[in-house]
Amino acid sequence: MKKRLISIAMAAVMAVGSIPAAGALLDGFNNTSTYSDQFTDVPSTAWYYNSVKSAYELGITAGMSASKFSPDQNLTTDQLTVFLARIHAAYHHNEIVEVQNPSSWTDKYYYYVEQYIDSSYRDSIFGGMDHEQRWHFAYWISKALPDSAYTAINNVPDGQILDLTENKIYTEDESFDEISNRIYMLYRAGILTGNTAYGHFNPKGYVTRAEVTAIITRMIDPDQRKTFQLKAKPTSGPASFLGEYFASDNDASRPWLGCSLEITDVTDKEVTFKFDHIKSGRVILFTAEKAKFTSVNTAVANGTACYSEVPSTMEKIKYVLTFTDHNINVKTYGSDPYRYSYNVNFTGTGAMN
Repeated sequence: MKKRLISIAMAAVMAVGSIPAAGALLDGFNNTSTYSDQFTDVPSTAWYYNSVKSAYELGITAGMSASKFSPDQNLTTDQLTVFLARIHAAYHHNEIVEVQNPSSWTDKYYYYVEQYIDSSYRDSIFGGMDHEQRWHFAYWISKALPDSAYTAINNVPDGQILDLTENKIYTEDESFDEISNRIYMLYRAGILTGNTAYGHFNPKGYVTRAEVTAIITRMIDPDQRKTFQLKAKPTSGPASFLGEYFASDNDASRPWLGCSLEITDVTDKEVTFKFDHIKSGRVILFTAEKAKFTSVNTAVANGTACYSEVPSTMEKIKYVLTFTDHNINVKTYGSDPYRYSYNVNFTGTGAMN
């Protein structure tokens, strides 16, 4: 399952609140260490303080050093593998054994995952120091426990997570449905909650070490899992277009070429959106914008655009978004019309499909 970028999505954070004291832990878990505020970068007032403390005392993480946890650092695949193996081994009362002639201290964890969880695990990654995209992290960490450990406490119907779409997750082995089902399972169990009232997941964003400790704590201690009710997308007006759209360049051999539009929030005053164009050999990046409504169905924003690999090509852009019953029209105006001026229609039914 190789991770490939086929659309552009900027990182956002998972909504994770403060974690109170641990309750009834799952079988196999108990405190093995005592946390005494040794991580100087984890202040007692931080939202993640209790989750870092719990993960440390449960023996799931030991920090980046004796005094540093690096809560804002993106999780790497090596770190995911360690957490995945430790949680699975504790729950199943297994032992993580040393391997002969290891090339890295993480070898025993990769060996454990391949022995007990998935023999093709290493095929799913490019390198141990890669940063973990949120969809890949959620898919694999969910396998640390049996599905029976994820009792549903929230009603999250299929399709309600607006940005969990197939064009953001491309794999060679597992199907999108398999990945999506496991992410929905974590939402329904109260382990993931999304980062907006509509439950946006930001699948291609990265997950931080602080966020991971909150997720781990919820997995191990069911009392910390969150109950919530996601806000339903409106069925009329501009807010009914919340979601993600793609307008193809009509290249049959490369169907991923084209313009993408993601609308993440709509209020009576503004639209929060992202717009990009994946071209042959390069990507034109447009800054994420908040367009102000100038009429009931028209919103205007000012921003920038550039070739992704050539920041020096950055220039100012004006956006005009126009909403009709079955269409979103995006016009961008730049001084170089060949590179940055667009007139794109994103057709739909008034609702994201």
